[in-house]
This record gives sequence, C-alpha cells and structure tokens, in this order.
Amino acid sequence: IPAGVASNRLAWPAFWMVPPEAEMPWPRGGEIDAYEQLHAQSACQTFHFEGSTGPTTAGGSKCEVIKPGWHVFGVWWQRHELRFYVDGALVRMLRASSITSVPMSVLVENKVVSRTAGSTVRVLYVRTWEQA
Repeated sequence: IPAGVASNRLAWPAFWMVPPEAEMPWPRGGEIDAYEQLHAQSACQTFHFEGSTGPTTAGGSKCEVIKPGWHVFGVWWQRHELRFYVDGALVRMLRASSITSVPMSVLVENKVVSRTAGSTVRVLYVRTWEQA
C-alpha cells in the first residue's frame, strides 16, 4: 500500500475483478473488490451487481484499518459465496444469490484522479487458482 494514500484524496489503489466489458457490461456481471482504498486508512471489500433498481452492493462494504506497506489480499470465490482475506486472515464472508460464477478478469490498479497527484503501488505477484 503506498504511503500517503490516506491523506491523498486523488489516489485510488484497488485489486478487483470484473467480466470483460464486451461480454457482460458493468454491473450486470458483477464486480468483486478484494481491496479498494478510497481516501481513508482502510482496505474495503465489496461485491457490486445489478439489482432490480440498478447498480447495488451486496451486504455493503466491509473496511479494515490498514497501514502502508506490503500486504496480501485474497478472495475465495464460488457461486453465491465470497471470502475475503487480508494478510491470511478472513476479514469477511458474504453469501448472496447475486454472487455470480461468470468468468472475470483480474485488475490491479492505482487510479490517480489528477495529473498533479503522484502515487505508486508495487505488486509482487498475482495468483489465481481454479478448483477442480
């Protein structure tokens, strides 16, 4: 996690998953946020999807206070269930019929909202597994 994110309202680091836009536009296929940091000293885990009235969030966001430095974020994902991990500890379990099994792409980014802002996210590895 980059130092200074908590005070930099223009940096938005995240590790998330979405289906390819050409195959299933957002939010219809869902969005799994394994880590999203929005202007605070916290790592948030969320599942977004298309509800009956438009984009919505299953069970709200769950956020944990986190310090700058190296961390491991993970999601165990199966149809109707997500388990979110930070540094090997289970921080959230979410069960909902809206959780899809549609294939998704993994994205790791540090969106910077202003050209004058600067921030770096370093990624050591990204791993994915498929349960047989």
